[in-house]
Amino acid sequence: MNAHDRRPRRLPVLISNGFAPFPIPLHAVCERLKALGHRTHVVPFRLSDMRDVRDFAAHICREHRKLQLSANVPRINMLGFSMGGVAALYAIKRMGLAADVATFAGLGSPFHGATASWFALPSGLFSRTGLQLLPDSSFLEELHADPLPAGPRYVSVSGTRDLICCGGTSRLEDAEHYELPIGHAEFIIDRSVTDLLAPLLG
Repeated sequence: MNAHDRRPRRLPVLISNGFAPFPIPLHAVCERLKALGHRTHVVPFRLSDMRDVRDFAAHICREHRKLQLSANVPRINMLGFSMGGVAALYAIKRMGLAADVATFAGLGSPFHGATASWFALPSGLFSRTGLQLLPDSSFLEELHADPLPAGPRYVSVSGTRDLICCGGTSRLEDAEHYELPIGHAEFIIDRSVTDLLAPLLG
């Protein structure tokens, strides 16, 4: 038996990426999670997901079900970077995933909106997403209209140098909350993120 075979087997991790008009590489995160014994799967990039958080959430649901079925496990972990965390939370709260999630972690996610979303409005292509992620939007009001459903362990992580999700917007009420001395882009490359998550994932 080699070292790879002796690694502890832990629940799979589904990762949803942040807003971008192109795929953001998550190789570093995936490799570190694999080293901890997790099977990882990144929700495939689709431009339509970047145009509507609800569409992204529906896509996350489908990928969640496929990973859960292929791994033959009752629950999986979910990580969401930035907008991906908001979409994943919507999938849990509004699309019935709560019972099938072990740990949900939102990393630098604008759960209460981001003023930077104003920059998406004039684009036309991403205007709907921009409106959904503005502070006090009707979409975010719907998202937080009721408490977190029972089942998952909820975690939110903020970056103290995050200029996109600042001022407490990435803190999820009734979740475990942590802060790291990183900026927004560092969530996908900084080892401290996976070091923090390692004992929190199923």
